[in-house]
Amino acid sequence: MLRKKLALLLLIVSPAIFAQDSTQTEAKPEKEFVKKTFENGIFINNQTVEGTSKKALGFIIQHRFGKMVDERNLYGIFSSANIRLGLDYGITKRISIGFGATKGMYYDLSWKAIILKQAKSGGMPVTVTYFGNVVAQTGELKNFRNQKNEYTFANRCTFFNELMIARKFNKAISWQVSGSYSYFNLVADSTLNHGFIGLSTIAQWRITSLLALQVEFDYPVNPDMINDPADATGTKKIKFQKPNLSFGLEYSTGQHQFQVFATTADKINPQSVIGENTNDFTKKRNMMIGFNITREFGF
Repeated sequence: MLRKKLALLLLIVSPAIFAQDSTQTEAKPEKEFVKKTFENGIFINNQTVEGTSKKALGFIIQHRFGKMVDERNLYGIFSSANIRLGLDYGITKRISIGFGATKGMYYDLSWKAIILKQAKSGGMPVTVTYFGNVVAQTGELKNFRNQKNEYTFANRCTFFNELMIARKFNKAISWQVSGSYSYFNLVADSTLNHGFIGLSTIAQWRITSLLALQVEFDYPVNPDMINDPADATGTKKIKFQKPNLSFGLEYSTGQHQFQVFATTADKINPQSVIGENTNDFTKKRNMMIGFNITREFGF
């Protein structure tokens, strides 16, 4: 009788054990994502698909010297410079926010969300990230009145939205393309554009584990006339936005990244790089030296 009961118990339990083993065997492995398409979220003048790590605080210094005219100003080193200080915080693995201040005084609030991540072994082939910001400029009220002589706080604000698509091809080469829309609430004339569409591309070639070559190009799709300040004769010059070309080197120590480069963009906020750059890279003396320093602190 006991033998019959044991046999019956084995018949009941054995299928469940084999089914469990089969389920464990057939379970799909956890998806593995590609890491560090770029070393950090800033690439010369552009954002990258990378965000700030979860519960980490990122600090950045962005500096642009003057135009490399000649040796009298040490090729721009002793000319008037532009600088931005920024902080970024990772809320989750994919969402981060940031705040910064730029000479002039421009204050910016930004946000970034990684929508899709490139995966290994035949998974998602690219990383897709959205970035946006709002920039407000301080100063006297009279500088922010529209053509009807009306002032609102919105006249101080500009906006930027960008969608980035990037792929890391191997340990050495990464490439990103993006489309953006910049909007300026206040323009010099009611006939001028408020919004600008921009196309950007960045590419990185990692020479060693610590050193990388960087190149970027920003193109305003619908350039329009913008009013420059009066020159020495008191005459205002009317100019169109120009594409930006930059190239440089990045040295990374893991937590620190140092970027040194030559660029035609004397502005720093991305909507200004697309909508306000008037330096023509095809002409002499329109390039300037710049550097970025980033540091991420984990908590």
